[in-house]
Amino acid sequence: MSEKKVSEAIEFRRSVRIFDDEKDIDSALVKKCLEQAILAPNSSNLQLWEFYHVTSNEEIKKIAKACF
Repeated sequence: MSEKKVSEAIEFRRSVRIFDDEKDIDSALVKKCLEQAILAPNSSNLQLWEFYHVTSNEEIKKIAKACF
């Protein structure tokens, strides 16, 4: 990655905290993002993570209820 791309990624990063729950997200795009996230550095290369791509609105509501 070039210095310019790294600089742009840092400068233009953002945290999104408001989401449109009616908008569909392309599963292929989610898969690609997760594949790239797995490549990120982590402590001692332990890779202690699990990802769940939940697409069912009913399941999402159950998970949200359990979280709050």
